[in-house]
Order: sequence, then C-alpha cells, then structure tokens
Amino acid sequence: MGYWEVRSSNYNNLNWVNDDSYLKKLIEISDLKENHLVLDVGTGTGVIPNNIYKLVDKIICLDDSPNMANNNLWNKNKYFIRWDIRDQLFNSNIFDRIIARQVFHHVLVDIDKAFDECYRILKPNGKFIIAEHIPPSNRTKDRFTEIFKLKEDRLTFMTEDLKEYMINAGFKDIEIYYHTLYDFSVKNWLDNSGLPNEVKKKIFNMYRESDDDFHNDYNLRIIGDNEDIIYDAKNVIITGIK
Repeated sequence: MGYWEVRSSNYNNLNWVNDDSYLKKLIEISDLKENHLVLDVGTGTGVIPNNIYKLVDKIICLDDSPNMANNNLWNKNKYFIRWDIRDQLFNSNIFDRIIARQVFHHVLVDIDKAFDECYRILKPNGKFIIAEHIPPSNRTKDRFTEIFKLKEDRLTFMTEDLKEYMINAGFKDIEIYYHTLYDFSVKNWLDNSGLPNEVKKKIFNMYRESDDDFHNDYNLRIIGDNEDIIYDAKNVIITGIK
C-alpha cells in the first residue's frame, strides 16, 4: 500500500482535520450563500464539502489524488473531479467561492499557475479563501521546514509569501486571519501519517530536542515520559476578491 493510500485511510483520524473551531472560522470567513457555486481545491476526504453542502447550491470537489477521495461522500450537491488546479479545465468567471485548505504547500512546481487559475475561474467579486499551517515565527521557519521535509516534499509558507502570491495573481481587498489549534498532538499526527516507524521516531525527537526558541514559540509541552508532545499550531487564512 502506497503512502497516499495509507494516509487517506487514516486522514479523518487526524485531530486537526476535524477541529470544529477551525472549520467554523473558515466557513464564517468564506461568507457562503445559498446560490453559490463553490470549488474546493485539494478536497481530500471531503471534510470541507461535507461541512458546507447545506449552505450552498453546488460544490465541485477537485483533487489529483484518487486515493484521497472517499467516493461514498459524493452525492447530493457535491461532485468530485480528479484534476490538478494548475491545468485549465473550467471556463472563466464561473465560481462564487474557491476554498483551498492545507493544500497549496503540495504544489511544488509552478505554484503561481495555481493562484492564477483560481483568479481566472472566479466570478468578478468572487472570493478566494486559502488556509495553510505556518511556522509561529520567522525564527522557527528553518526547523519547521526540516521537520516536515522528513514527512513529505512540501513548501513552507509565511503569511507574506501567500499574500504576495495573491497580489501577483490580481486579487484585491486581501484580508488576513489567524487561527490557533491548541494542544496539537504530535503522536496523533504521526500515528495517522502513514510514515515508517523510524521516520516517525526521528520527527518526534526533532520536536523534543528543538531549542528553547522553538519550544517557547510553539508553547511546546512534553506529556508524561515522552508519551506525547503537544503544542499550539498556527494557521493563517487569507482571502482575496477578484
């Protein structure tokens, strides 16, 4: 079984995926209406569409990994398409909202094309909402990058990076919000990561052995006799209008 197959089977066991406060804030910021056509980019196992389908007219759920999608969820007004957001598929000016939660860090090449495509297919005055997990400070960025590099190939964003991509794509009226996932469990994350045990152990030790600045900025706490590590995870939600 491949990495994404394992990860998809355990994805909904991750505490952060189903955090009600995070989802509620994202939905509130999205300002959804009954007549909206919404695109959920990198839909994964369908957490976003399954929390908003009663609020909008239709949702197109986009993901280029067949293993992340649970096809039992695609019913009512939710439609799944396997596609890469960097490749043109839709006509211009058709979506009222585009949501991308914790997905753009996977876009390793030509990420500007992903932002440009979101801009192109939004209706005039439509809103793009992007949410990403970010380091809590600039001084923790390098360690953050080292840790996540052991898990997967991914980009590390700071708020200013995402804002610049939004501006370059043409978005206006950009607004920035922050949300903290308190008591984020490293054990829960690693247990459901699909990673080999030796990699999970290395990542756990990297958190534990990080310097004081890292521990302080994350409010990192070691539970019991190395039973778990918890910290406060910082997320940014940025919106822009076409």
